[in-house]
Amino acid sequence: MKKIMQFNHIISCLFFTSLLAFTTGCENDEKTEYSLTVNILPAGGGTVDLSPSNVTYPEGIEVTLSPNPSSGYEFTSWSGTDASYVNNNKIVMSKNMTVIANFSINSSSSLNSYFPIEEGVKWTYRVDFPKNCSLPYMPWFIYPEGLISTSMTHGMGSWNEGQINFEILVNEVFEIKSDSTTWNISLSSPGNSFYFYISSFNSNRLQLIISNEKADLNIIGEMDMDPPRWQIARALARLTSEDLSEKFNISVPAGDYSNCVKSIVNINGDGTHVYSGTYPIEIYLAPNVGIAKAIGKDRDGTVLYTLELTEFSN
Repeated sequence: MKKIMQFNHIISCLFFTSLLAFTTGCENDEKTEYSLTVNILPAGGGTVDLSPSNVTYPEGIEVTLSPNPSSGYEFTSWSGTDASYVNNNKIVMSKNMTVIANFSINSSSSLNSYFPIEEGVKWTYRVDFPKNCSLPYMPWFIYPEGLISTSMTHGMGSWNEGQINFEILVNEVFEIKSDSTTWNISLSSPGNSFYFYISSFNSNRLQLIISNEKADLNIIGEMDMDPPRWQIARALARLTSEDLSEKFNISVPAGDYSNCVKSIVNINGDGTHVYSGTYPIEIYLAPNVGIAKAIGKDRDGTVLYTLELTEFSN
């Protein structure tokens, strides 16, 4: 009887020893799991899809990283502690890994979105003047035909305290070049002294120049002089890729607009027609709308006028 019990004891020991060895062997066959962390720079610049999309990954598995830029952004590069392990947007898991997906503003598409100029577009503006004043309403420059310069300011207007309204209507494309497009426009008279030579203009044009991550919007007035024929250009807005980094919400009579950007146009008085000094204009541009608001200031920073969009149609 004792021999049978000893035998059963031996069998039990052998069974549990074998089971322990079996389970230990199974555990050793399982691969180590690792985590993959993907950070986005800048925040909101885009997202990254992972395939497969797991919380952790077995050692040796290949993960595909697919960058998805947000509107107005583009994917540029991988960086971070483990960026060197990324090859053709794929990474093989060999440890816990962290990478950064870098996105940047797609300047060309973003700049264009803030200047939606095409045939039939119309802007209606209201301008409020807190007091009687003489001021350079926008920078404007007089040179022979074919040469548009923004090197100095000539001319100014006299304005009475109160409010005026005017509209800009895009009629047709006048000229297309590699870096610029010019449209014929109709510019309504606001019923006040708008520009010195408004009655002498034969036609008005809007010109948008986009190059080197910068956009310039000019308004050009033509008048006949014999000789020569002259052009008067006024820089309405200037937008750079740096201006796109900070967004605003703007409320104007035409409505509420989000993701607006602010640019600054500085008018430098030439000391002859305009007092010497810098006259800053804060210009707020709404995507797919254009200029929604502008605040013109005197040399000391006091507000000379506020321009706001009251109606927009395209």
